[in-house]
Parts: sequence; structure tokens; C-alpha cells
Amino acid sequence: MFRTHRRRPSVPHPIQLHIEALEDRCLLSGNVLQTNLVSDLPGVAQHLDPNLVNPWGISESSTSPFWLSDNNSGHSTLYDTTGTPQALVVSIPTPGDPAGNSGAPTGTVFNTTLASKTPGFTVSDGTHSGPAIFLFATEDGTILGWNPTVDPTGQFNGPNHASTHAVLAVDHSGNNFSEPDPLKQT
Repeated sequence: MFRTHRRRPSVPHPIQLHIEALEDRCLLSGNVLQTNLVSDLPGVAQHLDPNLVNPWGISESSTSPFWLSDNNSGHSTLYDTTGTPQALVVSIPTPGDPAGNSGAPTGTVFNTTLASKTPGFTVSDGTHSGPAIFLFATEDGTILGWNPTVDPTGQFNGPNHASTHAVLAVDHSGNNFSEPDPLKQT
């Protein structure tokens, strides 16, 4: 006697949803509250400053306001923590034309070597000289320094239009700064 086995056709089981409890810890939200403090466009921010055109770099010392590099206006403008523009506006000149066309500042740093016995990055206008308090990089590769005793912005002996420097960083181990070169990928 032979037995024949017939298999039943398989019927797919319905998909069951499972609900898992979230952990008891607090999960961070993805929300951010943005407050526009200052702009060159009317009605966009709490404060209006026509010099703040295409801002790039930002720096500060422990006691100073924020210094911004205004790339398209050729200035560095200063702001307090509420975004209120400060009275000082530093003109960033085009190299070789200090009284003429405005330069295009990009990066900016505070000179951290000021507290040392031999502060670095001396700027001069031919009559007055002193260590730069703030340094600026420009689109054409010039490094400029600012000191209130040097009028208006003295040129630090940095690279000679070697490349475009968008950022600067001061090395705390000595009188050196770093200027990455995006064209050479360094």
C-alpha cells in the first residue's frame, strides 16, 4: 500500500507590526531656533549694516567684539553679541593701492602672540609700526594686519599673491600661522 502525501499550498502569513518602546532617556530634537542679528538687506535681521556684504571670516579676542571679513565691501566690521554694529570699520585695501580700491578679505584671526615677550606679525606704514592685533587674508593671497597705531591697515610680509587664502589659523606654539591653500589642496 502506498500512501500519497499531498502538501497544502502555502498561504502567506499576514505581516504583523510590532511597536517598540522608546528608551527612557531624553532624545535630542532636530529643531534649531535661528535669529538673524545683522544683514545688509533691510527687514531681514534685527540690525542693518550696509558694509556687511558677503561675510566670510569671523574672529574675536577675549575682550573684543566679533570681527567679520566683509568680502564684497572690502571692510572688516565689528559687532557685539546682540549683532549691534560697532563704530570702528576697518578698510581692507587692495595690495599696492592702500588709498584706492577695496580688497576682498576672506579669513581673519586674532593675533594670539600679543602676550608674548616678542609678539609677531609686525605691520608698518613707514612711520608707525606695531604688532598686528588682527590679521586678514584676502582673495589674492595677501596677508594684512591691523593695529590702531598703524593707519589704516598695514601689510604683513606674508605670501606675495601666491594663491587664494580663505582661512587663517594662528599657531599657539610660536609666531606662526597657517593658511591653507584650496588651489593647491594644502
